[in-house]
Amino acid sequence: MKGNRVYLITGERAAGKTTRLRNLAFLFRDHGISVGGFFSEGYWENNIRTHYRFRPVWGEELQVLCSRDKHPEWIQTGTYFFNPEAVQSGKRILESEAGGVDLLVIDEVGMLETRKQIWYESLQYLLNETDQCMLWSVRKDFSDRIIEFFEIKNPVLLDVKELNTKEMYNRIVKDIAPNKCYTS
Repeated sequence: MKGNRVYLITGERAAGKTTRLRNLAFLFRDHGISVGGFFSEGYWENNIRTHYRFRPVWGEELQVLCSRDKHPEWIQTGTYFFNPEAVQSGKRILESEAGGVDLLVIDEVGMLETRKQIWYESLQYLLNETDQCMLWSVRKDFSDRIIEFFEIKNPVLLDVKELNTKEMYNRIVKDIAPNKCYTS
């Protein structure tokens, strides 16, 4: 592992990790810190998460990343079918933006990556071939497994229930751009 710094926004399922990531991305941008990567936005019907849509951090285009609906040409993993085009879009974003932004957002990293699926290859590249600072969303109950599996040295865990957006911002920015911390 190179000199990466990995920040993990943790929380339970549907705790607001993606919303917090989006709010942080705007806050970083407003303070002159470049952010890249992507969000995976969940959608619900009748109290069941039916699908996720993939969105580049600064893009408007939404693409279905995965769905509970059966798609024979998609990759089935558990109860979801993953859209190979959206997965490839995510991989392209991660590899093309590596080193070109101050902070790379990856929403979300989970058990599929520990099975060497979805974002696994891109994460291995980022961790082993770059010095990229990254902000990952990870379900709280998976965080220890993710840290161990990817051999993340000195991860910074930021729990959505314990820290507000401003506190998370200051915790991250003190490492990557200390002169941009909130003082007011």
